[in-house]
Amino acid sequence: MPAKASKSRRAPRANSGAFFSGKEVAAATAARDSTRTPREVLDAFAPAPLAVGEIALRPLTWADFILLEKFESPFADSSIAGGAEISQMDVALAVFILTRPVLAANDLFSEKGRAALEREALALASRVPVADLTALGLKLREAFARAFATVVEGQKKTAPSTPPPATASAGG
Repeated sequence: MPAKASKSRRAPRANSGAFFSGKEVAAATAARDSTRTPREVLDAFAPAPLAVGEIALRPLTWADFILLEKFESPFADSSIAGGAEISQMDVALAVFILTRPVLAANDLFSEKGRAALEREALALASRVPVADLTALGLKLREAFARAFATVVEGQKKTAPSTPPPATASAGG
């Protein structure tokens, strides 16, 4: 005759880690809920999507800066963070580029020229209500300023105008 199954359950060993008491779960939950990751850290690892109205922009890449530089956009220059002058078409072009794959914008520019790119940017801009313009411009500027904030500008090394004085070890 088969052995009868025991109705009692054995408690896990205290150090097995297999089960937690209700008290331990409550303490861990309270600790998790009281510890929040700072917004800066969250933005660094998972930036919030940049969107205004129905326009959602993809994250900036190096290719975007290359393309914007090709168009001679002020957004391609780190001086944008300092308040450089930006035209409405500059904003429309940057928004247009950041709403599609960068190669699509590059191909349009390469095949049909800047006028075709501006025409497409203008078509996109016609979908943005005037009430959203300021918010879109500010978010775009902020995104580029943040991108440039992580760039360390190189300094050119130059030879000193006069040679340094000779040291005793150099026979001086």
